[in-house]
Amino acid sequence: MQELGSALQETLRLLGSVSGSSVQAPPVRGVGSAADDMVRAEVSEFGRLEELTLDPKLMRQGTTAIAEYVVTAVRAAQDDAHRQTQELLAAAPDTVAPAELTAFRIPGIYG
Repeated sequence: MQELGSALQETLRLLGSVSGSSVQAPPVRGVGSAADDMVRAEVSEFGRLEELTLDPKLMRQGTTAIAEYVVTAVRAAQDDAHRQTQELLAAAPDTVAPAELTAFRIPGIYG
């Protein structure tokens, strides 16, 4: 999936060079949390889990509850990354067709 992020960056760079502008999208890092911030997740622009932090106090709640909190935090982080990506594409120069770049969806990540 990291290759897709690089491909998107390269596509935007090439489109910018054709239109005479330089397009450099900042890296997207989605962040989500659950259980009053006792679980925190960070994902890449394509939903890959990059960091997961669990507060040690959470261990008293049992594995089922922890698993549910992790899923909630990761999904929130994926939604945040998706939102940021959509905002970047919407702000791209007119030479970039956001609908064409976002016509695909990665199964299991964004539904």
